[in-house]
Order: sequence, then structure tokens, then C-alpha cells
Amino acid sequence: MESESESESESEIEIEIEIDVIKSVFTPDLFNVEKIGAKIFITSKDSNKNCLELEIRKNTIVIVKLDKCNTSGSLSLSLVEKLATILPNIRYISLLDASHIVTNCRDIDGHYIDIDLPTLKILTR
Repeated sequence: MESESESESESEIEIEIEIDVIKSVFTPDLFNVEKIGAKIFITSKDSNKNCLELEIRKNTIVIVKLDKCNTSGSLSLSLVEKLATILPNIRYISLLDASHIVTNCRDIDGHYIDIDLPTLKILTR
């Protein structure tokens, strides 16, 4: 029978392997990758700005948040697609309806303007 510490070590190794796979796509020269629970936070190495917040579920990568950082949104999405091709069992990439895109536009107070994706869907119908 395994001791509790052996079981925890195996769990940590699994997380470390997953992080290493993610870092093979979101490379350390451009990105910082942090996993907290089921969420993965990817930030820009240069500016420490948020790029992506992901959740990897059984067969889906869920993009919870997509921000502009040192790369374009298109590049970030293509890297998520590349990650999906190398992770076993991933069949889908999805965006949550509550997701939003942070633009380079600023409001009167100087804050970045977010576009909610459900609103974007209505506007682009």
C-alpha cells in the first residue's frame, strides 16, 4: 500500500509533466506559465501582462480569458491549438460565454477596454 507522501509525489510529478508540456508550446523565452488548481495562467515574460487563462478538462481546453500581451491574439490562439494537438485526449478548444477580449483601446480614465464575447457575437451576426 502506498504512503500518503508517495501518492502526493506522483500527483506532483503529473502536474510537473503537464506544466513542462505547456511550456514546450508557451516557451520560457516569451512566457511565464503557472498552474493553480485546474487553471493555467500564461503571462508575458517581457511585461508580465496576462496573455491567457486556460482550463484543461478531460477532452477540452477552455479559454477562460484571452488578453493582448507581447503576442497577438491570433498567435496566442494558434499556440493553444498547437497545445491541443500534443496533449492526449484533447478534442475541443472552447471559449466560455463569459470570456472577454482585452483590446489595446482605452477608455476616458485610461483603462483598457474589454469586449465581452457574447456582445461580440451579437454585433457580428
